[in-house]
Amino acid sequence: MRILAITKRQYMNKDLLDDRYGRFREIPLALARRGHEVRGLCLSYRTRADTQAVDTDPRSGASVSWDSANLGKLLVPGLARFLRKGRQLVRDFRPEIIWAGSDSFYGPAAQFIGRHSGTLVVFDIYDHFETFASTKIPGLFALYRRSCRDADGVTSFSEVMSRHIVEQYGRNGPLLTLVNGTDRTLFHPLDKSGCRSRFGLPAGARLLGIAGAISQSRGIETVFQAFETLARTEPELHLVIAGPRDPDLDIPAHPRLHDLGMLDHADVPCMLNALDIGIVPQRDSPAGRFGFPYKAYEMMACGLPLVAADVGAMSGLLDDCPGCLYAPDNSTDLCRAIRYQLDAARTPTKVVPDWDDIAGILEGFLLNLANQTQRAG
Repeated sequence: MRILAITKRQYMNKDLLDDRYGRFREIPLALARRGHEVRGLCLSYRTRADTQAVDTDPRSGASVSWDSANLGKLLVPGLARFLRKGRQLVRDFRPEIIWAGSDSFYGPAAQFIGRHSGTLVVFDIYDHFETFASTKIPGLFALYRRSCRDADGVTSFSEVMSRHIVEQYGRNGPLLTLVNGTDRTLFHPLDKSGCRSRFGLPAGARLLGIAGAISQSRGIETVFQAFETLARTEPELHLVIAGPRDPDLDIPAHPRLHDLGMLDHADVPCMLNALDIGIVPQRDSPAGRFGFPYKAYEMMACGLPLVAADVGAMSGLLDDCPGCLYAPDNSTDLCRAIRYQLDAARTPTKVVPDWDDIAGILEGFLLNLANQTQRAG
């Protein structure tokens, strides 16, 4: 198949082309590895020159050619350039399917770009877009809901979100729950002592840790409270944090709290392998109930025991280890879960998919959608 992927360029604090990172980089490249002809179009919200770049997989030689358009300070001209570039790509590349996502705008944009060409549009919902600032733009939320309802296909990052799309947006067409994958070439067990030495972490300590958003919206204060409580009676217990954080966040000045700041993506597996227990905090909020615990997958791929807030997808992911779950915003229950894992060191039994697994699931969905459309025509 010829597939055109459409997305924003910057998401999850990364740049798709500069950092070669994330769902909208990995899935198109994995589809190319499976023999499909894949092109990409992305919109940069940061100042970047309109450019082309080829992302090549060094293992297989498969590649995806990306066109990048710059939004610019004058939003309307930038969006117009992006849409024109998309329509030109459809005329030149003649894709059978457009797979578009990353924000509420891209489903409606893909339907406009593919209009009158006979190209099927699949809208990918990788987060709870209702909570994104973009839906505050007048008229966009209505277009987003309509696109979720009327697109030829929809892929959703969690079962919770898939149910929401059906119940709240009226979707009754083809719908696939397509979770995130993990790069197993990066995330796998490593030597713990070597990883601790790399970051200057104490060799004999018991390390708790978080690699991800250090944010009040994720319940980080509950983690700080639980650590300070446990640290009073557990002299070997330390807390390690790494990742983006709220600018006004008050991080405790504790002698056994190690702040590694922002890490390169390639350094995160080493940080996780330095830990004894990973923590996946979350609040019982719309973001928590709908979000998918991407960092939990990375911890699981590293064979790391973890504790997580009992909300959203984590409840099902750790349903075989209820002692590893804690009540959101409850530091006492988090202390209980950490103590449980300090003794039990249980690792989840769920199989962590890699991006090739996820691309294979999407491939089957897209082929079936194309075949159904041909039969109907």
